[in-house]
Amino acid sequence: MSPTYHARAPNAGAFLLLHVHRPGDVRQAVELSATLEAAGTDVAFYVSEGEGFEGHMQMLLLGDPTYPATLVMDNWLNVRVPGIISST
Repeated sequence: MSPTYHARAPNAGAFLLLHVHRPGDVRQAVELSATLEAAGTDVAFYVSEGEGFEGHMQMLLLGDPTYPATLVMDNWLNVRVPGIISST
């Protein structure tokens, strides 16, 4: 079942959607983002480099400071939960 059916209000106040390029899947992520926003959720949507299975496997690097999506996630968290990410 599509997650868009579960995205109606009430919902999280903010949602970070990280995605990699995969044929068809970016469309689904855009639909989820639009549905969350329509329900009043503040959505940040980031599409990372990489395609297909290899791109998905790169998401395992989330947390590695050299992986670009890590900076996106850290910035998003610092805005919503100040001080949660250490600068060391």
